[in-house]
Order: sequence, then structure tokens, then C-alpha cells
Amino acid sequence: MKQHKWTKSDVSTLIELLPNYTYRIIGEKIGVSESAVEHKVKRLGLNRTLKDRLYSRIRFGNQDDCWNWVGCKAKYGYGVIGTNRGYKHAHRVMWELYHGVKIYSSKIFVCHKCDNPSCCNPNHLFLGTHKDNMQDKTLKGRGNNTKLKPNEILEIRKLYRNGTSQRDIAETFCVDQSNISYIVSKKTWRHIE
Repeated sequence: MKQHKWTKSDVSTLIELLPNYTYRIIGEKIGVSESAVEHKVKRLGLNRTLKDRLYSRIRFGNQDDCWNWVGCKAKYGYGVIGTNRGYKHAHRVMWELYHGVKIYSSKIFVCHKCDNPSCCNPNHLFLGTHKDNMQDKTLKGRGNNTKLKPNEILEIRKLYRNGTSQRDIAETFCVDQSNISYIVSKKTWRHIE
């Protein structure tokens, strides 16, 4: 196989992409193999640790402040960082590095006390399940059902008991039909009778 002749532009692209992308993706963008990127990174002395790359993309403050991620972000504002195994959420990597424990289960979430998805301050992070995260969301008034007030919940249940379809109720209250389903089955708003 013919060896790639690295141009200044290739090296610039490599340096620019290195903090946030895997070697495979960088290789695809430059037009070289993953191993060629890895070799070039080592020759240039660019093989920074994950911790170095993570910290270079965080705006640190005091212990009480949010430490915001300023690198690439995924859907809903969560920071993402390339690892040797693909992409991970930056706050999850921070939690693992800070506590020295790897989280192997996708069923374990790293949740935010501060409700700021780009925050990487380990003092603002806690472990939980999906259920824990949803309960935290509801307790803080961030759930989809927070558009509604308790008197509207009672009205929704009354309309449903009187035969109005969930779809019609959803349109009336400008919410999704699934929210109406949860409300009438008391999967949400159980405390409202």
C-alpha cells in the first residue's frame, strides 16, 4: 500500500479534529487509514490523554459553578468527546475520571443536579437509573407534563371519563397524546385526585 504524503493542510486538519474525533473519523476526513492517523499523532507528539483533551474543552469555575463544556455537543446540549471506543458524553467521562471508576452499563446514568447538560463539574453529577433521572426531572418541574396545572389535570381526567378521545384532549391542551395517556392512567400526576 502506498504511504500517504502528509501536507500542511492534512496536519492542520488532524490537529483541529484531534480533541473531539476518533482516529477513524479523522482518517476518513483526511483520506488515510486509522493506523496512519495514529502513527502521525505519535510522531508529532500529539497523543494527549483523554483527561488532557477533556480538560481542554471545559471552562472551569469554582466548586459551586457549572463547568461548561465548550467542545462539540450532541442533541440537547450534552458535550461529546471522542475516545478510543467511539464517542461518550463529556460529563460521563468526567465522572469516571474524577471517581476513578468506569461505568460499563448503559443502564447507569450520570445525572445533573444543576440541570445544565453541558456542565462537567463532578460536584454537580450523580449516578442514577433512567427512573431516577425521570423522577429528578419531574421533581424539578422539567417534565412534559409541567405545561399543565393541577386543575387542568383534573379537567383532563374528567373529559376522558366523559368520553372525549385522548387525541382531542391533547389538541385542546397542546400536549402530546402520550402525555394524556399517562395522565388518565395515573402514571404521571398520581398525587392529583
